[in-house]
Amino acid sequence: MNTRPSRVKPYVYSGNYILDASSERASLPDENRQWQPPWTGGQRLISVWDMKEYLAKRLVSISQNITHCYLISLEIDSAEFDKQRPTLERHLKKIEEELGFLGLRMTLTSTQRALSEVKKMTSEQLTDAVGDIEQRFLDEIAPLRFFYLNPKTNQYFETPLAGWGEVITAFPSTIYDIEEAGKCLALERSTSAAFHLMRVFGAGVKALGKSLNEPTLDKLHNLTWDNVLSRCTKELSEKYAGKSPEWQKHKEFYAAATTTLYGVKDAWRNPNAHEVGQKYTPEEASDIYGATRTFMRQLAKQLSENP
Repeated sequence: MNTRPSRVKPYVYSGNYILDASSERASLPDENRQWQPPWTGGQRLISVWDMKEYLAKRLVSISQNITHCYLISLEIDSAEFDKQRPTLERHLKKIEEELGFLGLRMTLTSTQRALSEVKKMTSEQLTDAVGDIEQRFLDEIAPLRFFYLNPKTNQYFETPLAGWGEVITAFPSTIYDIEEAGKCLALERSTSAAFHLMRVFGAGVKALGKSLNEPTLDKLHNLTWDNVLSRCTKELSEKYAGKSPEWQKHKEFYAAATTTLYGVKDAWRNPNAHEVGQKYTPEEASDIYGATRTFMRQLAKQLSENP
């Protein structure tokens, strides 16, 4: 079996998020792990290098060995055909090996059946057996599909938490949605990206609400955008003596946060949450992504979800 050069680390994992969970990928993989096809439990994001090294060679090998088996089945002289049985068995075993690696089970079953009968089958039976192997092979690979990621947005998929360090430290609950937003951007699921980013903003809204020290705002139930922003507006309108200690110290910080959230709420959050059919283009989603990261970085300088 081929192995990658030492500079490339093969890695197998499975995830629950879009395609795979990048948080698992953050830890260095075991050098001894073997590459697996996506449909047998391997990572679902594969490179062209993977295709060349692990898939293309094996698909070609299977096709070539099927062809060799067909050619042997054309031998009408029984004595000559018998002489070809060891060669036939080698070709079938090679097909079996490659199918086992690729996890094409139905084709593998057909190949193993032919192997069990290789010492006694006639050339006509071989023709039928190889025809069955080939048809099953084509049937099994036909449904396999692969996504292409644009190199310009690939980093959102490969390292979706890059640039969010201070945010996930202050707001660890946002990790899932930050990762998913990045994956959605990479896959051009722009409206989904906006949805996840609004959830990231939501963590900031809750932290802002907790900082108000307002008895009527229950941190477990009613820290909604409307409740929090209404209270922020009231807090900003208070004279200095009436403001909470935190807001007295950092009036400009909270004023900027409130203003930003009002803009986000009206431009992005409300349409995303309430208007059926609202869609976002990749460019709009990219703008929202940048705005979310900038805002949450700024918020993380003063607030956290577990103060």
